[in-house]
Amino acid sequence: MSELASESMSQRLREAPTERQRGRAKSISRYLVHPDGQRPLTALGVALGVERLIGLRGERARPGIHTPESLIDPAYALERLVEVGASVVEASIPEYHGV
Repeated sequence: MSELASESMSQRLREAPTERQRGRAKSISRYLVHPDGQRPLTALGVALGVERLIGLRGERARPGIHTPESLIDPAYALERLVEVGASVVEASIPEYHGV
């Protein structure tokens, strides 16, 4: 995917006003997909985590237990995901209204 497409996707995700910002709660679901399945996404996730842990991107992480969410910048992760061919697509899941 081109850099322009990546920028456009990131910009849409950042700029779209949410229902919560308008005062109404709303749930939005998206799928993260790759034409080659889960393996490239898992491999990239591991690479991004290691990259951050050993200090190749940003300061080296302190010793201890870390979650990927606390180490990896989401905008950077999305950028890299798009570079390897991943797409974020709108999920069409029917709204659940309870039993």
